[in-house]
Amino acid sequence: DWCPEPPRGEGVMVTVSGKRVGSVATYSCQPGFILFGQQEVSCGPGGEWSAKAPSCKYVDCRTPPDIDNGHYRLINGTTTHGSLVEYSCDPDHWLEPPDHRRLICMRDAKWSADAPSCELITCPEPDVPEDGYVVGYDFNVHSTIEYHCEAGHLLSGRTTLECTSQGEWSDEPPTCQFIDCGKVSPLPYGNVNYINSTTYLDSELTYSCVRNYRLVGPTHRRCLTSRLWSDSSPRCEEIRCPEPKLADHAILSVTNNDRMYGRTLIRTADSAVSVATYKIGALVKYRCERGYKIVGDPLSTCEENGHWSGTIPECVFVDCGMPTPPPHGRFSLASNVTYYGSAVLYECEDNYQLDGFARRICLENGTWSSETPTCKEIQCSEPEIEGIVSVQTSTHSIGGVAHYSCPRGTNMQGNSTRICLRKGIWSGRIPLCKYVDCGEPGMIENGRVIVVNQSTLYGSAAEYHCVPQYQRIGPYLRKCMEDGVWSGEEPRCEMASNAASESQNLGLAIGIGAGIVVFLLVILGLIYIRLRRETPVKNTENVEGAVRKEEQSAAVMSYA
Repeated sequence: DWCPEPPRGEGVMVTVSGKRVGSVATYSCQPGFILFGQQEVSCGPGGEWSAKAPSCKYVDCRTPPDIDNGHYRLINGTTTHGSLVEYSCDPDHWLEPPDHRRLICMRDAKWSADAPSCELITCPEPDVPEDGYVVGYDFNVHSTIEYHCEAGHLLSGRTTLECTSQGEWSDEPPTCQFIDCGKVSPLPYGNVNYINSTTYLDSELTYSCVRNYRLVGPTHRRCLTSRLWSDSSPRCEEIRCPEPKLADHAILSVTNNDRMYGRTLIRTADSAVSVATYKIGALVKYRCERGYKIVGDPLSTCEENGHWSGTIPECVFVDCGMPTPPPHGRFSLASNVTYYGSAVLYECEDNYQLDGFARRICLENGTWSSETPTCKEIQCSEPEIEGIVSVQTSTHSIGGVAHYSCPRGTNMQGNSTRICLRKGIWSGRIPLCKYVDCGEPGMIENGRVIVVNQSTLYGSAAEYHCVPQYQRIGPYLRKCMEDGVWSGEEPRCEMASNAASESQNLGLAIGIGAGIVVFLLVILGLIYIRLRRETPVKNTENVEGAVRKEEQSAAVMSYA
């Protein structure tokens, strides 16, 4: 009725309730071992156990796999059957899948599931508000996104959201609300320019004024979230210059101001204080009191910046002192003063004339203009002559006489003397010498007159000839005399009174005539020969022309 000690193998552990019939032996394995066979056997009659003892086999799942961005921990410190391994991730990573965090070593020496992975934590795609947009590089943990609204919209909510380690965005997305400020009132004497031609939120506008006006107030305005434009509306104010300042001893005049265009306003040191203003383009001209010179630019213009151009000129007193008189002369002060702008007049004694300027002005540099004139004795220049006239003078001083003369055979037209006057000029005009002209001698009856060289002036000659059978009574040659008359009596031709004289004259006439005839015949012969040589006869018409030329030649010879 008693059973022996129950059998056991390697790694087997057994617990018995007893060794009598009916007692039970319970088998188990040491950690890392798996039981094969019946876990319980009982003590039967005859003192034998009801079955063979089970056995325990060793099971090892080995080292679990490593994971990126994470690590594992063996809870039991072993890798045998029933051992536990727990996985965890580095910061900013989470386990995928989450239910694989713990694994157990199974009977088949394998872990209960595949090792998990550690993935970077990401947030879902954010919601985009209406009329807005999102700017961001990625949706990973700690990344930020920025919300923006379209132009003219106001963002309500947080502008920036962050992806948390829980994989969620840090806040709800914002909303976009449209804001419009509308158009502003027109600007008198100015213009409003809407940049980009919009009036919604953050739109800008600029102001400008027309020419000669300046802006008083802000130049830019912006549409605010309150639906109002920033600042207040500016105004355009006419640019004007204040009353120009006046230096001591100065006088100013203002032209081209408002309705007084062309009218001059004069201000002096004694004028009442004025609060007038002047428009752009008004011109101020400075001048000084008598005796003072202006130092600086005398002109100033009202410029577009509302200021007078340049600097205020000064008036400085200038005195040239008393001038010195020239020898043989004297001076007089026009205003009995010698300061700037005054004049001194010079004059000379009788029979002297001024050489230089008769009037000198006191200049701004404190000196008299030009050089001191001199008084020179008045003298006439060398008297003029024209043609063949000659002149002799005793002196060129005032009262001197110039004697003109003409050569023989000429007559003087004008005065033969001229006197040097106080003005330094000769009296009268230049005389002229005209040649004596006897005129044409008259014709004589039964004779002819030959004027030699066709000249009838002084010294010319005229020859007198009578026709045959007449003799000359009087001179053969007459000359033009100084008194404009031909010399001697005019000859005449009378019939010869005796035969001897007639035959003598006839023989002389025949001889002269015969010589002339011979001379003419020679010439006509040469002409005739030349004409015949140059007249070829080619037809009837040419023959008739040649005959006519021969008849003409014959007629000429017959006349001779």
